[in-house]
Amino acid sequence: EISLGLVGSEMCIRDRIQDSATSEIGNVLGADGIVKSSIIIPEQWQQKAIALGLHTTETVAFPSVVLAENDNFALAGVKGVKTGYPLRGAVHIRDKLLSTNVYPTQTIPASGTVWLPERLFHMLDVRVGDSVNIGDTHFLVAKVLDSGPEEGLNWFNIAPGLLVNQSDIATTNVIQPGSRIKYQLLLAGNQEHIQAFENWVTPQLSVGQEFVSACLLYTSDAADDSL
Repeated sequence: EISLGLVGSEMCIRDRIQDSATSEIGNVLGADGIVKSSIIIPEQWQQKAIALGLHTTETVAFPSVVLAENDNFALAGVKGVKTGYPLRGAVHIRDKLLSTNVYPTQTIPASGTVWLPERLFHMLDVRVGDSVNIGDTHFLVAKVLDSGPEEGLNWFNIAPGLLVNQSDIATTNVIQPGSRIKYQLLLAGNQEHIQAFENWVTPQLSVGQEFVSACLLYTSDAADDSL
């Protein structure tokens, strides 16, 4: 009985460690699971996730030149987000460039506004309250983007990333046939439901699409550590 108790206790501790590690990875990803795609994600995939009881939101990211009113310009990774982003973790922002008050927010940029990382403020020589253009659309610089989930603030590993409201992307006219775009469907919820969605969607994934889960990443890391 003592032996069984020790085994049960060990399993409980291991499960708690896995849950904690998976949660931390989810905070980095911004979700418990993500469909990543170079093409538009079918609407029925999100509907299936919702039917399974999962929370969902979508993002779209692409590289673009950002032009300031002073004619300074810079290449940036533009990410359009919807309400609910991120599903795990938080985006951290500041109200002013020189402010030391960094705080988490569960809101997203209002339509017509943009959140820029500090690096872009310096590259463009702008301040909060100034305006910048992305394609054909005029944006008010509203916040300093300090940190966020996924790949930090570098959506394309080549340029600093910024956030806009996804509803504004169409008017920029930046996305054209052949554009380099990253679409994402973010999911959060019970791990069993995440697994059920993964089992359902995996056979439907095509070239340029993948499913990433926080639990799978933890399992992979744990396996590597055991080698």
